[in-house]
Amino acid sequence: MYKVVYVLVDNENLKFTNELMISLMSLRNKMPQIKISVITDKNTYKILEYKKHPIFKYSDIKGIEISNEYSQKEKSRFLKTSLRRYIKGDFLFVDTDTVVCSKFPEAISDADIAMVLDYNCLISNRLDREGVKALNELCGIKFEDVETYYNSGVIWVKDNANAREFYEEWHNCWKQTLKKGFPFDQPAINYVARGKTGVVKELPSIWNVQVSVQPTPINSFNDAIIIHYFNIKESPYLLCNDLIKAKRYDDPEIKRIISYPQMAFDRCMLLKLDNVEQEFFMSKSYKLMRTIFKNAHGLFTVFENIIVFSCKIFKIFKLNKK
Repeated sequence: MYKVVYVLVDNENLKFTNELMISLMSLRNKMPQIKISVITDKNTYKILEYKKHPIFKYSDIKGIEISNEYSQKEKSRFLKTSLRRYIKGDFLFVDTDTVVCSKFPEAISDADIAMVLDYNCLISNRLDREGVKALNELCGIKFEDVETYYNSGVIWVKDNANAREFYEEWHNCWKQTLKKGFPFDQPAINYVARGKTGVVKELPSIWNVQVSVQPTPINSFNDAIIIHYFNIKESPYLLCNDLIKAKRYDDPEIKRIISYPQMAFDRCMLLKLDNVEQEFFMSKSYKLMRTIFKNAHGLFTVFENIIVFSCKIFKIFKLNKK
């Protein structure tokens, strides 16, 4: 039987540890007996050990020595991209900003490596496709004619030579992007995946249903096995709410969300967008006006009045032409 593996790098405030505890509790809630491993750096391990944190009751924890030349974020990506070195047997890697919705099946995939599409859709259907291309190119990765682009928040990994080779190439590619000033692991994993078509396969979206601030497909939401909420401040998902995040992982409100993860939404709207509306919502004009509306409402009101006045003049002009 495979195990579930997390990566944790934290400091004294234990922000990411508390986030991980929510995922761990949701996982244990659905599968009390499943084997869970947490790979962390030595510094984080010492903090958890000193505080006698209850995370030790939920999982096996292993501390890895990593040079302090890396930042906290870089240490996290260092461990994530080299994870195959530290784990024996098949495993399912899961990011900390996740909540488990249902029990995992005994068999996940026959692939050596398997992942869900980023934002649960092909690049051509994404509103931010130009931004994805720009990020990859900043990392020094060519991005031409790419349709399949994976999210690294949930990864199925076999214990074999293909998977080990994949991870070594991913880790090396990540280190090259880091030299360019970008610690992101996703451009690197997709670059390696494009050269490993027989090794990497697509996981069904239900394994990593991604909730974001930008419009994304929700056709797999009802059947979600794992919800990946990204912990973005503007997200409608309740686990991103500052008031809820400030609570302990064993708070009754957190437990309620864990019991019903698919219902954990603040105010949000379901919109059916055509191509024109999709392009508009990703435009600089929309983002600028949204920022002005939020942070300088008086200025927005001036713009709104000018537009309203202009529309009235235009209407009068049209009537006069008739």
